[in-house]
Amino acid sequence: MGDMNPFVEDFYKDNKGRLYQVRGNARDSKTGQRVVIYQALFDTYDILVTDNDSFFAMMESASVSQNKYFISKSDNLSAETQDLAMADEDTISDLMMSFFDENNFEKKDEILSLIRVRPELDDNIIDNLAASIDVVIDSGDIDKRFRELRTCVRTRARFEGTRLR
Repeated sequence: MGDMNPFVEDFYKDNKGRLYQVRGNARDSKTGQRVVIYQALFDTYDILVTDNDSFFAMMESASVSQNKYFISKSDNLSAETQDLAMADEDTISDLMMSFFDENNFEKKDEILSLIRVRPELDDNIIDNLAASIDVVIDSGDIDKRFRELRTCVRTRARFEGTRLR
């Protein structure tokens, strides 16, 4: 994951359940290494910096025990999406159907944040989600493919949401 950057404004939980928000991505001027600038959302609300690999390792360790380490813009989730998030019995198929049925790309982005944490996420699911919005995501690493899909959804939300029909 060294080349991957977390999305700015996304929320992550570490293995102790503490919440963090990504504030930015940068490159170390001396080493050229990619770093994450993030803020602790507890105690003193410190702003922290670490390299990408360390950041993802800290957050991935939580995914094994909690399976909900990645939460995208949780404060802004719609009521319907919060209901989906709280219903542990929802399968990946239920989430995919919600994605397919949704016309609003901002809500599709919210649903993607719930799909992201599912262990069943694979290339076939990404292909199906991409096809539903008429895009093709090139083959490769699953995380990179998911980020490309999410970028497409966010771009559509930004530009098509304000377009008159």
